[in-house]
Amino acid sequence: MKEGIGTSFEKHPQMKWRMLEMKDINKERGEIERVVREVFHFKESDPEFLPLMREIATSILNSKMEILDDEQWSRLENTDSWDIPSGNLKEAKKISDHYKKNITGILEGVKMGKPLPVPAILDYGKGLHLISGNTRLMTAKAFKQNPQVIFAKINPDNNPLLNQKTA
Repeated sequence: MKEGIGTSFEKHPQMKWRMLEMKDINKERGEIERVVREVFHFKESDPEFLPLMREIATSILNSKMEILDDEQWSRLENTDSWDIPSGNLKEAKKISDHYKKNITGILEGVKMGKPLPVPAILDYGKGLHLISGNTRLMTAKAFKQNPQVIFAKINPDNNPLLNQKTA
């Protein structure tokens, strides 16, 4: 992080968001693979693995942006963002450094008014699991803002790919 960038915001600017596009989905392919392994317990060799990845990607692309409320945020799995003290950019920086993520690019984008890719969350019926956007969520928390996100909804009870796994 450049010297002073964490304190150069006199007032936290409003973060701007944009919908995810196919190029973003392609960048997040590894994160979608991780979700299929961690949440649904499939291995890459399972025949359901790729179809479920495609279903999640399609759900992301077909979702609409909505505000992540505090109740949802507090239940969100796979993120440290809820634990960032509101207004504490230094803590967000410390955690992003721990994960080797670049918060500087996000901060510079916010400062320039550039829309950021919206964080993606999987709503799988039994919980909410962050697919992508942890550093953006940490920045929003540090800026005391409830971010816009998208919810990819996969209902395991009505999904034949998942019913085969649990049968």
